[in-house]
Order: sequence, then C-alpha cells, then structure tokens
Amino acid sequence: MMLIFIVPSGYSNEINPEKNIFIKEQVKALSNQGNTIVVLNLKFIPLRVRQGNLSCRIKREENVFSVEYCKWIKMWGINKIPWLYLYNCERQMKHLYDAAEAEFGKPDVIYAHFSYYAGYVASKIAKEKNIPLVVQEHYSTLMQSHIPSYLVKIVTRTIQQANSFICVSENLKKSIQRHCECLDRKQYVVPNLIDEMFKYYEVPQNDTFIFFTVGNFLPRKRFAFLVRCFCKAFSKEDNVILRIGGSGPEFSQIAELISANQRKHQIFLLGQLSREKVVKENISSNCFVLASECETFGVVYREAMSIGRPIITTDHGGFDKNLDERDGIMIPVDDEEALVYALQRMRNNYNKYSGKDISRRCLQETSPGVIAERVNNILKATVTNYYIKD
Repeated sequence: MMLIFIVPSGYSNEINPEKNIFIKEQVKALSNQGNTIVVLNLKFIPLRVRQGNLSCRIKREENVFSVEYCKWIKMWGINKIPWLYLYNCERQMKHLYDAAEAEFGKPDVIYAHFSYYAGYVASKIAKEKNIPLVVQEHYSTLMQSHIPSYLVKIVTRTIQQANSFICVSENLKKSIQRHCECLDRKQYVVPNLIDEMFKYYEVPQNDTFIFFTVGNFLPRKRFAFLVRCFCKAFSKEDNVILRIGGSGPEFSQIAELISANQRKHQIFLLGQLSREKVVKENISSNCFVLASECETFGVVYREAMSIGRPIITTDHGGFDKNLDERDGIMIPVDDEEALVYALQRMRNNYNKYSGKDISRRCLQETSPGVIAERVNNILKATVTNYYIKD
C-alpha cells in the first residue's frame, strides 16, 4: 500500500466530466489495489471566460477512490508563452501539494500524467521534496514528425528528472526517442486501461447496419474524410447509418458537409457524449470506425472492442502491431479508396466476426486489474530503487 499523489494535466471536472477520463479511471483502479490516492488538480479557465462562481481558493473534494485538492486558475501563456504557463502552474501546484502534505504527510511517490505541464511541474516539486517521480505520457502531438522546440525541451527535462517514464504505446516511445534522444532503461510501455463498464454485449437485432464513431472534432481525427468516404461507399437508399459523437472546432463544418451531401437521414451528429452514452452507442452499433491521422493509444477503439464490436482503423500508431484481422480492418492513413472499400467490406462480411472473442482478446490486455497491477508494480519498484540509490 502506498500514498500516491497524482498530478494530471487536466482532469475530470464539473464543466467537462469526460476530460482525460482515462486518468480518473486509472486512479480508481490504483485505489482498488489498496493505495491511498490524492489528486492535485489545477482546473483552467480560458482568459476570455469570466471567473464567475469558480473559486480560485483551494478546494478539497472526496470520493470513494480518492481525495482531490483542486483550484481554478487562468490559462496564462498556454499557447504563446509556454514558460510563463509552466511558471504559473508550478506556483499554483505547490500550493496544492502543501495543502495535501499537511493532511496526509509526504507521499511515497508522485505520479504525473503528461509531461506538459504536469510532469515538468511535478519534477520540480519531487526534486525539492526528495520524492520519487513517475510520469506517464499520453500526448498525441509527440507522435507528429515535427513538434515545437519548447515541447522537446520540456519533455526532455521531464524524462531526465523522472525516476520512471511510462508511454502508453511502443510507437509513442519510439517517437519520443526520435525527438528527445534521452530515453534509457527507466522507460516502460503500459497501455491505458479500459473501464469495467465496457464489457461484452450482444448486438441487438436490427435491419439497419450501424457504424459508430466518437472523438474531438479536430482535423487529425479526419471526421470530414470519414463522412465523404461514407457517402461514396453507400447510396442514399442503403440501409446504413453513421452515428458520430463528440464536439469541437470542426463540428459546424461536418454538419454542413452532411447537409451538402443530403445525408441527414443517414449521418447523425450526437454532440458530446458521457461515458454511459458511449457505452450505449457502442452496444447499439455493428462496427466502430475512426480514420485518425495519429493516436498515442486509441482508447475509443479498445472500448468498442471490449464491448465486442469489430473496428475499422488506420495505421495511426496507437496499435503497436498490425490489427488482428479477427478484430477488424486496418487501412493506411488518408487512403480514400481503402476506407470506402473497408466500410463496404465490413457491412457485407460482418457475420465472420465473433464479438465474444474480440472482447476477450482486448480485455486480456487492457482490463483495469491487469493495467493497475502493472502500474502499481512500476510505482513500487521506483520507490524501492529510489531509496536504495540514496
């Protein structure tokens, strides 16, 4: 049993309950391993948004799995002056740390998610307080061929200061190696876990074939590309539906594209979905499809697979090896002909997939118990090695 202080770069909150929900799910799983979890959560308010009733004072919240110390702060410099942003985060995070330490004492380990900003800020506190540090990296920008120089410096410094560094996929680890050139033997690969609410369900009997997808409406998710390919794959009379969950900058553009193709009766925009609604949409669907440009892991694919649905995916980097053909279809990124064919092939050959087997294979690698045990072992080994070294 350990006392673990979690430092996330964004966490589930009252405005956005789904924010980095995979961190909250890991908190729950680590708590079930017998650990005491304290989350130090800075909640950011965009500069254009008035503070209103959002308190800038430290607030303590408690649930079954963790205690959370949190406060709302303005997002100074997040895009234009990243070092100012980091300075502000570090200053505010130290207040949260001091409040948590006053109640619980010095933690056995600090465990941060994302190098920017949490890992970098946590490394400052860990060094000052003489506490071992573990960082898990999820940031998809690090998968790109070119990233900002300031981000390279931040990630490099975080890796150098961390006692253990975890990547959520082997491809993310390799990409960071290319950019930062500082990875060594203290590196691990542990995927995100899939919450226990995602479990096998039979496909409901339905004459309509339903594709489902969900994500942030960002260019790299390629929702416009998916809509265009869907319109080429199926006629307006085909008994096929595409349901799209999520929100973001491209939402209006996608809505206009659907209207321009006269497909409102086949393509439905569902808006932001809760976890429970994502489960329901996956249960009601026949197949999950998402044609992302890049992913560090791809939680939404595994969630669908855990429920027993075959997937159509691109080789975006989130799968460390080729997708098992028993689990779905993998195509090259931005290959229109391949996606059109995959959509048609999935509908026409759907009966060859075994939902139970898809779910079983996925959960063998990503269930909460499996992932929590792996992370817990890394945390314990890091603590042991830290004090042996001293």
